[in-house]
Amino acid sequence: MARKVIYPNLEAEMARRGESTTDLQKLLGIDRSQVYRKLHGQAKWTLEDTFILYEHYKVDIYKLFKKNEKENKNEEKNI
Repeated sequence: MARKVIYPNLEAEMARRGESTTDLQKLLGIDRSQVYRKLHGQAKWTLEDTFILYEHYKVDIYKLFKKNEKENKNEEKNI
């Protein structure tokens, strides 16, 4: 089964730089399972995480963490 992309812009930035989830794990100082849960929307990003990612990627946080349109529509249905 294909994994659900929650943050396509973050994934795109990682791909542009040739970075893996292991690189993200090292950057944030968290373990592999935490990275997986955050990338798949199962855990929240901390404010500190967002500052680290902004400093690393130099991309606006709102853009970096914009969810894909399909995910946004699914969330609206659940409200």
